[in-house]
Amino acid sequence: MNILMSGHVLWSYADEVAESGLRDEIRALFSMLKPMHHHEGEIMLTDNSLIINGDSYLNIPLANLHQLYLGFDEVFKSTYVKNVGMLWQPLRVSYYENDHLTVVYLIRDYSFIGTARDQQWFDALKQVLSE
Repeated sequence: MNILMSGHVLWSYADEVAESGLRDEIRALFSMLKPMHHHEGEIMLTDNSLIINGDSYLNIPLANLHQLYLGFDEVFKSTYVKNVGMLWQPLRVSYYENDHLTVVYLIRDYSFIGTARDQQWFDALKQVLSE
């Protein structure tokens, strides 16, 4: 297994984000806390998988990826983050797991200011998928 990239990740399944309400939105905007997330751990991109290990374990074979998207959408809204997302964007990864489409939102290497590696992870995943 060849590790191409690694780092810290905050992440949530789409249904966890969808269950968030106005209270979570206000808390995210005005608190000094990390962005909205439900899980935390370390992330690795390998030749054939995206692996997350932390409070929960997730192994996404790259062959199962359906879609990558960098940015906010109707589920993970820009209003869920400080500065309305001007400093960083989540990476949405859609993949098939047992013929079911699963969506996770990833926030990589977050610091108080934001993330500096959003585009780098997105580009690396696209590169590996194109090979």
